[in-house]
Amino acid sequence: MFDVACGGRDLLETGCDGPVGTTVHTARATWRNEIGQAALGGYWEDKTFDPTHSAFYSVRVPEIPTPR
Repeated sequence: MFDVACGGRDLLETGCDGPVGTTVHTARATWRNEIGQAALGGYWEDKTFDPTHSAFYSVRVPEIPTPR
């Protein structure tokens, strides 16, 4: 597993370890838009890729929930 980008954190220093955080108040169904990023991008190259072997990649993008 590889961390490629982390919203609001320095990937090189801390990685993506630990919770992102939340500002959701579930009892009142409200939230404050104070954490996270409006856009997130990253670039990654698999240095261990071997074209003679099959490869599979998947992406996991966690999102801070908002109440409905």
